[in-house]
Amino acid sequence: IQDGCNQFCTYCIIPYARGRERSGDHQKILKEAQALSFLNKEIVLTGIHTGRYNDGVYDLAMLLKDMIKIEGLQTIRLSSIEITEISDEIIGLMENGAVNYIIYTGAVKDDTVGDYTVLHRRAMVLGIPCMTSLDTAGALMDILGSRFSLENTELVDINRMRR
Repeated sequence: IQDGCNQFCTYCIIPYARGRERSGDHQKILKEAQALSFLNKEIVLTGIHTGRYNDGVYDLAMLLKDMIKIEGLQTIRLSSIEITEISDEIIGLMENGAVNYIIYTGAVKDDTVGDYTVLHRRAMVLGIPCMTSLDTAGALMDILGSRFSLENTELVDINRMRR
């Protein structure tokens, strides 16, 4: 739903490779979600900075509120969202159970450690899996260390994590 980045961090190529931040048209996104809901009960919304979604008319909270109304769509997950991008409105949707999330948080910065801790605790209380970039790196290291093959890999249904 969102692509690009305006931050130009010294270590990152995304702004050069993907361009400046831009968001998809909310009407097209909702139409696509509607079409996908006939085949899938779950949708993942992603971007480089998903939480900064704004097409000039809709922000992320507005998009989620309309997406919740789509018949047949049971689970909406957000990917690539940072604590600094989550509004109180999105937290409210999460707490009310209107939207189910898996939140992939960015790298923890010194000035946001407390915010990340609060987010993780809320997610845990609500039964929402919350993965950090360190979790992702750890999983990758485990895979590489195991000399990955189909014979020694366990596939995990992430929905079972919620039960």
